[in-house]
Amino acid sequence: MEVEPVIAEAFPSEKRRWLPAAEACLTVGPLPPVGCIHRSDREPLRVAGETLMIPHRQYDRPLDPASLEPHAKLVWLAWFTRSHDGRLRQAAIREFPRKPEPWLFPYLIQPLGEYVIEISHDVRQLIAGALEDPPKAHALGKFWIANPSFAAITKSRARSYWDVYYRPQAPTYAEYPAAMALAELDRNGAET
Repeated sequence: MEVEPVIAEAFPSEKRRWLPAAEACLTVGPLPPVGCIHRSDREPLRVAGETLMIPHRQYDRPLDPASLEPHAKLVWLAWFTRSHDGRLRQAAIREFPRKPEPWLFPYLIQPLGEYVIEISHDVRQLIAGALEDPPKAHALGKFWIANPSFAAITKSRARSYWDVYYRPQAPTYAEYPAAMALAELDRNGAET
C-alpha cells in the first residue's frame, strides 16, 4: 500500500517505513477515506533536522494495534494524538514511552494548545520524564527553540483555553497544567 504524501510528511523519514503497517490498523472514520486529515494551520516544524507537517486533525478509527511491531505502534500512537476524538488522543498519549523519542515531541506538545485539560496533565508528566533524561532534555530544548512560532501559538492557545474554560479550576494561569508544562519547556529551552 502506498502512503499518502500528506501522511508521510507528518513523520520523520526514518519512521516512514512503518507507516503502511500503522495504516493497516486504521479504518474509515466519519470522513472517508482512511487517511483523511485536516492539515495544520501552522507552519512546518523542524524536528531533529527534518521538516514535518503535523496534521491538525485526522478522522480515522483505530483497529487493534496488538500485531504492530513497537516502531509501527509508536507511529500509530502519534497518528492518534491528532484524532478528532479527545478520548482517542488521550489514550494514545497515555501509551507514549515515559521518556519519549525526540520525533514524538510535536505530537506530545501540540495538545497543550488544545482544550482537554486531562490531556494536559498527561503531557506534563511525559515532558517531566523527558526532562529527567539529559540527552532527551537537550533534544526537547533544541526542538522548542527551533520552532518559535509553534511555541508562541501553542502558548497563546493554551492561555485562551484556560481563560475561557478553566479559570474556575485554575484561578491563575500558572496553575493550569498546560501552562506549567509550557513553562518547563521555556526553562529547558533557555538552558539549551
